Amino acid sequence: MRVIMKFLYAAILCLVLWQCKKSETGEIVPEPAHNADKPALNPLPAMISAPNSLGLDVAMDNADNVYVSGSFYGTTEFGTAVGGNDVFIAKYKPNGELEWSRTLGGPKSDEGRGIAVDGSGNVYVTGDFYGTLTSGDIAITSHGDADAFIVKYNTQGEFQWIRAYGSDGGERGQAIAVDMNGNAYATGEYQGTGVFGNTSKQSAGEFDAFIVKYSTDGAFEWVQSGGGASRDTGYGITTDKRTGEVYVTGFFMGTTTFGNTSVTSKGTLPGEGDVFLAKYNSQGEFVWMKAFGGDVSSGGFDVAVDGSGNIFALKNGAPGGSLVKLDAAGNMLWEQILKFDGSGTAVDVDKSGNAYVVKLGSAILKYNSDGIIQQAQLPRSSESIIGTGIAVNPNGKLFISGYYKGTLTYGGMARNDAGWVNMFAIGGDF
Repeated sequence: MRVIMKFLYAAILCLVLWQCKKSETGEIVPEPAHNADKPALNPLPAMISAPNSLGLDVAMDNADNVYVSGSFYGTTEFGTAVGGNDVFIAKYKPNGELEWSRTLGGPKSDEGRGIAVDGSGNVYVTGDFYGTLTSGDIAITSHGDADAFIVKYNTQGEFQWIRAYGSDGGERGQAIAVDMNGNAYATGEYQGTGVFGNTSKQSAGEFDAFIVKYSTDGAFEWVQSGGGASRDTGYGITTDKRTGEVYVTGFFMGTTTFGNTSVTSKGTLPGEGDVFLAKYNSQGEFVWMKAFGGDVSSGGFDVAVDGSGNIFALKNGAPGGSLVKLDAAGNMLWEQILKFDGSGTAVDVDKSGNAYVVKLGSAILKYNSDGIIQQAQLPRSSESIIGTGIAVNPNGKLFISGYYKGTLTYGGMARNDAGWVNMFAIGGDF
């Protein structure tokens, strides 16, 4: 499985190279992302990294602690993987010191793709696993090819509960969010007849997107799905902390249906699709769904909501990406092409309504509430670097997650982990 992982990582790392250039010394770096007339990110004195691992998402609590989820292979500071690659969940103090880490794994490949933290510092992670997933005395078994899971730990890293859901086909847990009461919402894709708690859902076609809710105690609340004859996947999810309303975004091909709304993608070539953005209330009742795209294929990768209920959706497609702002009714307010080319991977907002985007090549962009770019910054690697997640907390601190190969430099700090690919998390404030 490790050989398969290396080919997978190589393919992903290559995606960043087309939007990078070589310096005079031969160093491969993303296109410059700092605008000289705008202040840059003030780096925090915490540079988190670990060898043989991928940081797939990041979260922060109100005390500036940093939480990272992802996967690792071989032996690293999190432990030794049971199979091809295992899930890790790690909590770091504000100074970057590892406070605790937990792992879940089995004989095959397992991923911790999304992480969220509630107001009490409880940690929620979603992802997917094949076969049996174990952590200490806890073990769960997939229904078929792969299942999605949600696991909860308290702020001390003590296990609380784990839930798995899936079908005889393949499922993937892509993203997770929590509301003001600690309820967890996850999205991803499922195939065939998916079993979620005491409810079964039949996909309309190849894969459908799902939105599932569990209470803070792990009780199943509800599940909704959307899709059509082709592939539909949920990639990003968030909640409005004031109202408990849920927003999910992702990718669809052909004609898709969410609730009582059906839309058809603009793409006409095989494999082309568009972005969907759907809204549900806290009881799982459908509110609305919007679709937007262009003449080429595009998809929704992440979504965030500000304190006024405005929605920020991250849209990607050839040749790059854009940030879309909508009001709570789904009316588009503006769309801005992401600066410095390339796709965005994650978005978050601060209490003033500013939006922050991390890009595939790890550039960090800040846009104000009117869509005007304010600042930009980026870490660098001597070989390759990919940004995957972003988190902004109420204290104005920001962290991004990702993985790199070579030497990582940022804010006068440097790391050179020995792994074939290495997790990182770095932060700052604007």
